[in-house]
Amino acid sequence: MKNFIPASFQTYDYTRPLVWLALILAITVVAYSSLSGSSIL
Repeated sequence: MKNFIPASFQTYDYTRPLVWLALILAITVVAYSSLSGSSIL
């Protein structure tokens, strides 16, 4: 059980920045499309 807890924390630490990266990427795409005036969707 001592080895299982750090493994779960490592996966959690890797998952959260990926979610933030995806959110920032989506916001950047929306901001760029609104600034350029052409809609990507």
